[in-house]
Formats: sequence, C-alpha cells, structure tokens
Amino acid sequence: MLTIFTTPKAFKGRFADIQENAILSWSKLSPKCEIILLGDEDGVREIAGKYGLRHIPRIKLSKEGTPIVSDLFSQAERAAKYPLLAYINSDLIMLSECLPKISEISSKKFLIIGQRWDFDTKKENIFRGNWKKDFTKKVQKEGNIRSIKAVDYFIFPRGLDLEIPPFIIGRSVWDNWFLYQAKKKNIPLVDASSVITAVHQNHDYSHAGGLEKILSGSERQINILLDPDRSHAFDLANVDLILTPRGLIKPRHSIYRTWKALRVFPILHPRAGLLLNPPILFLQYIIDHFRIFEKKKFNR
Repeated sequence: MLTIFTTPKAFKGRFADIQENAILSWSKLSPKCEIILLGDEDGVREIAGKYGLRHIPRIKLSKEGTPIVSDLFSQAERAAKYPLLAYINSDLIMLSECLPKISEISSKKFLIIGQRWDFDTKKENIFRGNWKKDFTKKVQKEGNIRSIKAVDYFIFPRGLDLEIPPFIIGRSVWDNWFLYQAKKKNIPLVDASSVITAVHQNHDYSHAGGLEKILSGSERQINILLDPDRSHAFDLANVDLILTPRGLIKPRHSIYRTWKALRVFPILHPRAGLLLNPPILFLQYIIDHFRIFEKKKFNR
C-alpha cells in the first residue's frame, strides 16, 4: 500500500482546478492510497476535508514562505500509514496501476522516478465513464513528452535516508539532486515511465512571481549553493532499472546512456575524476555546442 504526499499551492483561480484534478486522480488509484496534504495555503484544509484526506498544516518555510523539501519528506515519513511513500507534485495527474509491479523490486531500498507528459486540461470534468483510457489517448495525441531532466514524482520505501539538504521546493536543482544522492548511496534508480502515465497540467508561474523568478531568483540560488553542480548531470538516462508491464528489465545500451555514465563518473568518484574531468568536460562542450543528443527523443 502507498502513502502519497504533496504540498499544494493556494487553491485559487486555475490552480484550484488543476490541483483538485490531480488529487482526484490519486484518490482513484487502485489499491486505494493514503493521501497527505502538507501546508496551510488557502483552500488546502478545505480540500482535505472535502475528500477525507490527512492534513498537516505546520511545515517549515523559507524566508519568502516557500516549503522546505527536507521537512516535507521528514514529516510525511513520520506520519505515513504505509511503508511505501510517493511524493508527487500537486499539479500531476497520475494514471497507473503499477503497485503490483513495484512489489517485484527485490531490493529493500530503491527510488522510482519517471518522465511526464505536458498537457492543457480544460475546466470540464475529465473523470467520466472510462476516463483513464479516454484521457490517456487524449494526452498521447495532444500532449508533449517532457525532457528526461524533469522529475515530478518519487516513489520510495520508508527509511531511505537520503540526507536531504534544506532545499526550497519548486525552484529546480533539488529534484535532480535526488538522482545523484541515490546513485551515490548505491540505491537502485528505477524508471517507471512505461507503467506510470504522469500528466503535468500546463499553467503559468504567477504563484511564484513568474518563471524568471523560479529560474534565476534568490531561492533558486539558495538551492544551487546547497548543490553547486552535481544535480545538472543526472537524469533518467542514469537509471539502473526500468519497470515495465512485464516486470523489471535492464536499460538498453545506447551511445547517450554510455555518455551519461561517463559524464557522472567524476561526480560519483571524485578522486578518479581528477584524471578524467578535463577530457570529459571538453567532450561535454562539444556535445552541448553541436546539440549531438536530443534529450526529448530519448530511447529507453
């Protein structure tokens, strides 16, 4: 069984519809999941009451009032009813029956991630009839698959102990840091994109003062100081296993995957990296400059 947790934005304007869509999709997962909402933004308490969800109002915030990642994960783990947890961004519709497949992972520790789809949801009720099948077809027809650097959910067993710094949520860096930390601690990193359709509902960034503030504002600079370089090198090409409808398989060999393994080797093995870093950095410059790899068309 699974405990899902998130920290919603205020339920105002477009975000009210988007976040309620996401939460409704989680409530329809099977087997039924526990859902915990953390924080006390406008409307969070009311939504928790409306759907019978658990609510933890008091969380640590940055000076600008943004939730702190380490506190969210710590509080959720202490409060969770079930031994398997999932952090999911509050705008993400989840279409999956993957829990039986997760049980096939024999390792006591693992971190499950996956790619997302970007899609424009409308105000009308999408939860009608055979909604999962119909909505999935619509997303695959009209939506766009996101870059393999974007990570919007994490599924993991209680006691993973990633030693999370006080990152500020929603300001980049922190999500890719999770991939680095899993690799550093030899925790199997599992790509579940084949069995989980995660749909990000497109929106603006007015809640944070605009996209520019998210990408270059003071809170992102704090995250960068907590993790100066490592996060940018890790993405879904660095996974150890892939979760498929048939079970777990090893990733296919590819030039890009081999390159990514080489790219992160000096980060995971800093002493050996003293010799490898200069040629690797030179290759990285050539690859980035000539756009040799197209990340969106990543072949698993």
